[in-house]
Amino acid sequence: NISGAVEFLLLAKNVQEAFMLAERQDEMATFEVGLGDEGTREQHIAIAKYYEQRNLLANAAKHYAFCEDFAMALKLYLKAGEKEIDHAIEVVGKARSDALTHTLIDYLMGESDNVPKDPNYVYRLHKALGNFMQAAGTALIIAKQEQEMGNYKQAHQLLFRTYQDLKSQKLALPQELWRRLMVLHSYVIVKRLVKAGDHQSAAIMLVRVAKNIQQFPAHVVPILTSVVIECQRAKMPGESYQYACTLMKPEYRPQVSEQYKKKIENIVRKPPPEADQKDSLEVHRPCMYCSFTFTESQLDCLNCKNISPFCIATGMRMLKDDWPQPKTLLVICFRIMHINPVLSKCVALEHFFSRVVR
Repeated sequence: NISGAVEFLLLAKNVQEAFMLAERQDEMATFEVGLGDEGTREQHIAIAKYYEQRNLLANAAKHYAFCEDFAMALKLYLKAGEKEIDHAIEVVGKARSDALTHTLIDYLMGESDNVPKDPNYVYRLHKALGNFMQAAGTALIIAKQEQEMGNYKQAHQLLFRTYQDLKSQKLALPQELWRRLMVLHSYVIVKRLVKAGDHQSAAIMLVRVAKNIQQFPAHVVPILTSVVIECQRAKMPGESYQYACTLMKPEYRPQVSEQYKKKIENIVRKPPPEADQKDSLEVHRPCMYCSFTFTESQLDCLNCKNISPFCIATGMRMLKDDWPQPKTLLVICFRIMHINPVLSKCVALEHFFSRVVR
């Protein structure tokens, strides 16, 4: 029983003999477990060389990293290939070496093999190095790519995690990132609002999305169709007519579902009275900063130029009177989103409001 013999020698503190037996009999895994974190630098280097000679590069790199030979650890992780990039990022994060950082970035950019790697790795690298603003910039690039492919929830989750990271570091959220997160969040909550029977709020969120439809290139027609239908349900004829006309343009009309095409054509043929096109049922509420009154879905105040935070449950602008009432908002969130926001990772109480860049 070679494994038992290695364990026995380690228990007897005869580490060198245990290593030699493990090396001869290829029982290094048993030796590693028995040694644990108590080994010396020399012992970990010996284990690393054992694995390196057998071309088990990731195993070798782990032990080089353990004894802080970060350059060798990174070299072997990169040689092992893309499956070990996360470990390479961890090594560079610990090393805090400009030279090693540039080596890894060159690898991720494809300088060595002309194959650029997933930009998510660059995002993780910046986070590992504590470069949260650079990570935010990379997150924005990745989110745009995800949106172009129609992966809206993934883009939303990435930007929300980035928001949490910046908040934890007390760093300002870049406006471009905040606005994209706001539009994505408006899109994400529509289904829950519809399910709750709040068609007016759903329609308002969809109109917000439609105003930024260039961010949803893979689903322009389905989204605009939803805008038309929900605005009809919410008795918002002006907006319904506006986007119905857009759908009837030559570039979109062939893509409109047959299920809705006739209804949309009828809306275009019978435009609402001009007064109905201008009037909106949306409630007007005072700005939390200057008390200027405007629609509750608008976040930018035209008077004081401040940007108000919004409720993640409804997507509407927060009011000054809302701040002392987190319990009320939790009830709203539970009712509308059908989740427990205290337990949900994405809507914990301390993250109940989006922060704003001023």
